[in-house]
Amino acid sequence: MIEPPADFDRLVHVASLNSMLFRIGLGAAAERTADFELNFLEILGRPWLGGGALSPFSSGFLRAVDDVAQDLLDRSEGAIRAMAGLLADTMGPREPPWWACFSQEIESILAAKDTAGLCSALGLGHRKDGEWLLVWRYPVAAAGPLYRPTVLEANDSPYHHPSPPQYPLGITMPLDAGQPACREVLHRPLRGVAAVQGCTGELVRLENFAARGDRRRLALLRLGHRERLRREFPTSGLNPWMERHPEPEL
Repeated sequence: MIEPPADFDRLVHVASLNSMLFRIGLGAAAERTADFELNFLEILGRPWLGGGALSPFSSGFLRAVDDVAQDLLDRSEGAIRAMAGLLADTMGPREPPWWACFSQEIESILAAKDTAGLCSALGLGHRKDGEWLLVWRYPVAAAGPLYRPTVLEANDSPYHHPSPPQYPLGITMPLDAGQPACREVLHRPLRGVAAVQGCTGELVRLENFAARGDRRRLALLRLGHRERLRREFPTSGLNPWMERHPEPEL
């Protein structure tokens, strides 16, 4: 656990509506209760999606999620917040911690609703064009204890670069070398009222994000990020730490 930042600081968490609906529809079927289906019906005015797809990127599933997203956009920000809270509550105890950055570091991206820039700044290279994104923005106090991300939580993702051990927070590896790195933390997922109120009420489609992570470009980004750490986040023992964990040669 890290020392909490100021209570007035705000965090931002981004999640895929597609991934949440797919997980609830298939992987978390035991947690999809009758109450969930009734609440889904109340929010959208139509029943739950029904049978699951074999893949989160199958044409049938993508069309179904597009329909849900359009229904939510046709209703109101309140409907989007209600759905975000319902999905967060239904994900259950197996949901991993939320990754979050500090909103002041991505204000211009949030204001422009630049979904590709948002995913790039946060290093979300696993997201795909066409996914619908939900955004939460909430005070540090709502998140509870904050933790410093490690490679364990990143699950060996090539889009995560460890931050120097002496630095108290995580540091994102942007997928565009021209973007600044952001500080990042982990915390338990928001639930209940906090999950509803913390949602911005926006539902945005990810576009122009394809082909961001071919292997050579990703290797170059990782090498460039190491130099960024030296320039922008100098700490004692940084160079010896990097020498002990060199990047593979291109």
